Amino acid sequence: MHEILDALKAKNLEPALNWVSVNRLILDPKESNNLEFNLRRLQFLKLSKETPSEGINFVKTYLSPLASNHRNELLNLTLFFFWPEKVETSPYSDLISPEKWAAVSQEFI
Repeated sequence: MHEILDALKAKNLEPALNWVSVNRLILDPKESNNLEFNLRRLQFLKLSKETPSEGINFVKTYLSPLASNHRNELLNLTLFFFWPEKVETSPYSDLISPEKWAAVSQEFI
């Protein structure tokens, strides 16, 4: 678990995503879905800042399957595309706040 927390501090989501994938069957389905969505949301935001053109495909592949429980959050993420360069001053600036990383780390504690 310490490795996952250290990776999250470094904004590396892969160990946490791998853990969720391996442990999905033993986790409560709702908790698993929420944790995976929160991780994928951070992954999407990071990817969108680095390679905006890949964001739509990412939403289709990773976030759409989780949409039934996260419809409003998914809508906010798609609206994120309207402010790619000025997201810090957009109505969706909370999506990239450091608190999101801290919150997902807390889910592992």
